[in-house]
Amino acid sequence: HAADGGRRGDKARKLVRTVDSKSVRQWCDAALGKASLKAVQNLLKCYRAATHLGEDDDAESLYFDSVLFNELMHFVLKHVDSIFRKALHVGPGAIGANAEKVFSSAKWKKV
Repeated sequence: HAADGGRRGDKARKLVRTVDSKSVRQWCDAALGKASLKAVQNLLKCYRAATHLGEDDDAESLYFDSVLFNELMHFVLKHVDSIFRKALHVGPGAIGANAEKVFSSAKWKKV
Protein backbone atom coordinates (compact mmCIF):
# COMPACT_ATOMS: atom_id res chain seq x y z
CA HIS A 1 0.00 0.00 0.00
CA ALA A 2 1.48 3.36 -1.01
CA ALA A 3 0.27 5.17 2.13
CA ASP A 4 2.41 3.11 4.48
CA GLY A 5 5.65 4.26 2.83
CA GLY A 6 6.78 0.70 2.21
CA ARG A 7 6.99 -0.10 5.90
CA ARG A 8 4.89 -3.22 5.64
CA GLY A 9 7.42 -4.69 3.21
CA ASP A 10 10.32 -3.69 5.49
CA LYS A 11 8.86 -5.63 8.40
CA ALA A 12 8.55 -8.71 6.22
CA ARG A 13 12.30 -8.53 5.54
CA LYS A 14 13.29 -8.38 9.20
CA LEU A 15 16.63 -10.08 9.88
CA VAL A 16 16.31 -13.48 11.53
CA ARG A 17 19.40 -15.21 12.86
CA THR A 18 19.77 -18.71 14.19
CA VAL A 19 21.91 -19.01 17.28
CA ASP A 20 23.71 -22.33 17.38
CA SER A 21 24.90 -24.28 20.39
CA LYS A 22 28.55 -24.13 19.26
CA SER A 23 28.57 -20.32 19.37
CA VAL A 24 26.83 -20.19 22.74
CA ARG A 25 29.23 -22.74 24.25
CA GLN A 26 32.23 -20.81 22.90
CA TRP A 27 30.87 -17.59 24.41
CA CYS A 28 30.22 -19.34 27.73
CA ASP A 29 33.75 -20.77 27.80
CA ALA A 30 35.29 -17.40 26.89
CA ALA A 31 33.17 -15.57 29.46
CA LEU A 32 34.14 -17.93 32.27
CA GLY A 33 37.68 -18.87 31.30
CA LYS A 34 39.02 -15.70 29.72
CA ALA A 35 36.69 -13.17 31.35
CA SER A 36 35.82 -11.98 27.82
CA LEU A 37 33.44 -9.05 28.01
CA LYS A 38 32.68 -9.42 24.29
CA ALA A 39 31.47 -12.97 24.95
CA VAL A 40 29.34 -11.73 27.85
CA GLN A 41 27.92 -9.03 25.57
CA ASN A 42 26.96 -11.67 22.98
CA LEU A 43 25.37 -13.87 25.64
CA LEU A 44 23.39 -10.96 27.07
CA LYS A 45 22.15 -9.94 23.62
CA CYS A 46 20.90 -13.49 23.13
CA TYR A 47 19.43 -13.56 26.64
CA ARG A 48 17.56 -10.31 25.99
CA ALA A 49 16.29 -11.53 22.63
CA ALA A 50 15.14 -14.80 24.18
CA THR A 51 13.37 -13.17 27.11
CA HIS A 52 11.68 -10.55 24.91
CA LEU A 53 10.71 -12.91 22.11
CA GLY A 54 7.89 -11.40 20.07
CA GLU A 55 7.92 -8.00 21.81
CA ASP A 56 10.12 -6.01 19.40
CA ASP A 57 8.66 -6.13 15.91
CA ASP A 58 11.35 -3.83 14.54
CA ALA A 59 14.36 -5.55 16.13
CA GLU A 60 16.31 -8.38 14.61
CA SER A 61 15.04 -11.79 15.65
CA LEU A 62 17.11 -14.63 17.00
CA TYR A 63 15.98 -18.22 16.79
CA PHE A 64 16.75 -20.71 19.57
CA ASP A 65 15.78 -24.31 20.03
CA SER A 66 14.37 -25.13 23.48
CA VAL A 67 17.50 -26.93 24.75
CA LEU A 68 19.75 -24.01 23.80
CA PHE A 69 17.26 -21.55 25.28
CA ASN A 70 17.45 -23.41 28.60
CA GLU A 71 21.27 -23.57 28.52
CA LEU A 72 21.47 -19.85 27.84
CA MET A 73 19.03 -18.96 30.64
CA HIS A 74 20.85 -21.21 33.12
CA PHE A 75 24.28 -19.81 32.26
CA VAL A 76 23.26 -16.16 32.45
CA LEU A 77 21.33 -16.51 35.70
CA LYS A 78 24.08 -18.57 37.34
CA HIS A 79 27.27 -16.87 36.15
CA VAL A 80 26.82 -13.31 34.90
CA ASP A 81 26.81 -11.71 38.35
CA SER A 82 30.14 -13.30 39.26
CA ILE A 83 31.61 -12.42 35.83
CA PHE A 84 30.66 -8.75 36.33
CA ARG A 85 32.03 -8.77 39.87
CA LYS A 86 35.30 -10.27 38.65
CA ALA A 87 35.59 -7.70 35.84
CA LEU A 88 34.91 -4.88 38.32
CA HIS A 89 37.17 -6.38 41.02
CA VAL A 90 34.28 -6.40 43.49
CA GLY A 91 33.61 -9.22 45.93
CA PRO A 92 30.22 -10.61 46.96
CA GLY A 93 28.19 -8.09 48.94
CA ALA A 94 30.70 -5.30 48.30
CA ILE A 95 28.60 -3.29 45.86
CA GLY A 96 25.98 -2.27 48.44
CA ALA A 97 28.49 -0.52 50.65
CA ASN A 98 30.52 0.94 47.78
CA ALA A 99 27.87 1.38 45.08
CA GLU A 100 28.71 4.99 44.27
CA LYS A 101 32.41 4.19 43.99
CA VAL A 102 31.77 1.16 41.75
CA PHE A 103 29.24 2.90 39.48
CA SER A 104 31.49 5.94 38.94
CA SER A 105 34.61 3.91 38.14
CA ALA A 106 36.10 3.74 34.63
CA LYS A 107 35.72 -0.05 34.72
CA TRP A 108 31.94 0.26 35.23
CA LYS A 109 31.63 2.22 32.00
CA LYS A 110 33.61 -0.45 30.14
CA VAL A 111 31.62 -3.33 31.62
